[in-house]
Formats: sequence, C-alpha cells, structure tokens
Amino acid sequence: MLTVQNLSKRFGKKQVLNDISFNAKKGEVTALIGVNGIGKTTIMNCIAGLLPFDKGKVVIDDMPARKVFAE
Repeated sequence: MLTVQNLSKRFGKKQVLNDISFNAKKGEVTALIGVNGIGKTTIMNCIAGLLPFDKGKVVIDDMPARKVFAE
C-alpha cells in the first residue's frame, strides 16, 4: 500500500503542495488528475524520492519511501 500523509512542498515563497493525503492499495488503479500546474508531477517526484518535501511522509508497504527507493 502507498500512503501519503500531509505532504507539503514549497518552492521559495510559493506553496505548491499543502497537506496532501491519500492511500493507494495494492492492485488498485489510482490516478492523479487536475489542471496544468496543480502539482501532480511534484507529488510523483516526492513519492519517488526525486524531490525532497518539506513536511509529511510517504510510506510504501510500511516502509518510508526513501528507504524503499534507496535499496
């Protein structure tokens, strides 16, 4: 399961993500949808560990995502 809790990200003074939370269960189809510039790619980059986030946590199968992708 993927769990994203209270994910927040700021670029300088611009708040891009503000307390984003959701779960995606194994085998479940999940989509991020929204208009351009809403933060979809930023969310995915934070989940993948490509972009550090300011607050919150990302957990994959009970392990912090940073550890999952470091292995």
